[in-house]
Amino acid sequence: LLSRRAFALLKERRFAEAANDYMVFRAGDLKLRLNLWDMHLNAVDAGEVDQALRILALLEPRMRGDEPPLAQLALWEVLAQVAWLRACGPNADEESGRRAVALATEALGMTGIDRAAVLDALAAGHARMGQWDQAMERIGQAIEAATDETEKQNLEKRAAAYRQKQPWGRISDAEGEKAAPQ
Repeated sequence: LLSRRAFALLKERRFAEAANDYMVFRAGDLKLRLNLWDMHLNAVDAGEVDQALRILALLEPRMRGDEPPLAQLALWEVLAQVAWLRACGPNADEESGRRAVALATEALGMTGIDRAAVLDALAAGHARMGQWDQAMERIGQAIEAATDETEKQNLEKRAAAYRQKQPWGRISDAEGEKAAPQ
């Protein structure tokens, strides 16, 4: 349940403010982390990448904290998503690429990861920094690790962009791939 204020903020597409309000309203709620994750996905779907990143900045410390782990959401997923949004979002630059590489590298060292997804985020970070050899190496590893044909096709598209020395400027959403404003 959301507070009336958080609900009104969501209707106004002020996702990050709604997340802040929700955190205060439901501080002890065991589902808080999952609800923040859902709020960030809504922000991404609405094309509000900066707000999604602000929500993930609220979520990340809670995932690293003393609260029990969630079966439905792992820290590596949060780190990989932040890396992806930083590397491929509309305000991505070399510094956000550096941060993406650091986060994806941390996620890569965790157990139980979707290796293809994390390598994809790592490749995107390297591409954003103009490190084309590393981007190609990592996207190649992601393609090898992918288990789904559609996923492999999407990874191949990114590899083609990296071969042309173009960072990936797309944000993934529930419907597939959607161009991020550049």
